[in-house]
Amino acid sequence: MAIITNVRPLAVATTVVLVLCVFTYGATAQVVSSGNAGTTSANFLKMGVGARASALGGAFVAIADDATAGYWNPAGLPQISHTELIFMHNDWYQDIKSNYLGAAFPVSNSFALGLGISYLDYGSFDGYNSDDQPTGEYSANALVFSTSGAYQLSRNLSVGVTGKIFSEKLEQSSATGYAADFGALYRTAGVSIGLNLMNVGNGMKYETTEYPLPRRLVAGLAVRAYDGKLQFASDLEMLDDRGLTIHQGVEYCYERTIFLRTGYSHDFSNIVENGSSGMTMGIGVKHSIGAIDYSYWPDDRLGNIHKISFRLAFGGVE
Repeated sequence: MAIITNVRPLAVATTVVLVLCVFTYGATAQVVSSGNAGTTSANFLKMGVGARASALGGAFVAIADDATAGYWNPAGLPQISHTELIFMHNDWYQDIKSNYLGAAFPVSNSFALGLGISYLDYGSFDGYNSDDQPTGEYSANALVFSTSGAYQLSRNLSVGVTGKIFSEKLEQSSATGYAADFGALYRTAGVSIGLNLMNVGNGMKYETTEYPLPRRLVAGLAVRAYDGKLQFASDLEMLDDRGLTIHQGVEYCYERTIFLRTGYSHDFSNIVENGSSGMTMGIGVKHSIGAIDYSYWPDDRLGNIHKISFRLAFGGVE
């Protein structure tokens, strides 16, 4: 007990320092974002996973309590008391589609593992040679494999890491890369603070040119009220190539079975005039053996985005 008591003040202090670092990082990224626009590779790593997180506007770093935690914040994995599987299908812009298969495995009361596989299909394109003559159709896709581990340092503080290998193929060209994410989660009664540094690694090399990865730093806050029936979440995200984005979401639970969700995100960068924003909404139905989640993101410019996830839970830590 004495050890835990001593750890708590240190955990709080560390979390505060890390959040302050996020704002410092964000200010720097905001200054350079316009000059770095379009300079990163493996931008498919920016695509979030899970319909629940999507319905909350992408504000999930301080929640991270399902099998998508390996993506959003690996430090959230110890919250999951049962083995959980999740499958997500995403109809994105144009003909772009993506699928995600994730799993969380509680090894003990303080240690958990996670796995994830993402596949992105860009669809088919018409090819042309240097003389502007058609050469037929070609396809493009991307694949990501990830594995995560997390440890509960104290009753309130957990840390985690995700390692991933990914590849992208465009016609006859392909590239492979490696990266890691580092997360922390501090939880008290009714409040959670999360932090995740994502895509730390060398860039992907296409032919003779290497492009950096889309490094991201995300700090999140989640507040639970009314005996957990209502949850508010807000994430502040910094991207090397785009600057500052805020994500906000609200989730209401009825009888621990029906979940109503809505979210909003706003990009404060100067890459798009006045920034870009979007509102999301969704619903979830939970049962003892799992859940079904759906999210909808209306977009008049590029088309509506639909995501659906299926979660299964079984077993548990003895």
